[in-house]
Order: sequence, then structure tokens, then C-alpha cells
Amino acid sequence: EKAIAATVIHYINDTVADIDAADFDFYTYAKHWSELKGFGLSFQFNRRSPMTAEQFAALHAAIGDAPALPGQAAYDDGSFKQGLLDVRAVVGQVYGFDNTDVETW
Repeated sequence: EKAIAATVIHYINDTVADIDAADFDFYTYAKHWSELKGFGLSFQFNRRSPMTAEQFAALHAAIGDAPALPGQAAYDDGSFKQGLLDVRAVVGQVYGFDNTDVETW
């Protein structure tokens, strides 16, 4: 499960990097977001997961059902990006990862 958690963090970082990119590339952004969503869903299948139901719900509330896009409020005001960064910190803490690793994976 730690490998999945590290992968979720990696795809959060990729998605955030896509948001911050000077030239927005929808294909790359959508790919990274969909990988994030898919791996993030995996946490629900371990009944002994260190991630609580509340943390799981918060993760998926931040990820959403689709990526926020330029021109949408959550993208333009930075709240989508900030939500991802917030849950990245939670996943890192729950699984005991070093903050430097969480920020750079």
C-alpha cells in the first residue's frame, strides 16, 4: 500500500506541475489526473489501511470527478491545486513519508 501511496503522491505532483506549466497541455494534464484518480481509488480495498474513511473521502473530494480546467473557478482561483497539495501532505503523513520525498516524487 505504501507503493500505491507513493504513486498517488507522484501523480499529485505531476498534476500540480501541469497546472503550473507555462504552456497548458490538456492531454498530459488529463493523463496525470486520471492516473491519480485510479490509484487513489485503491485505498478503499484494504480494510486495515492506515488511511481513515474521512481521509479517503477528503482525498477524493480534492481530486474530484474530473480535473478542474482553465476557465473554471477552482482552476483559476487555485483552490483545486491547493486541495491537491493539502491531501498530498495527508497521504505523506499517513504513510510516514519524508516531506522532502513527498514534495519531489
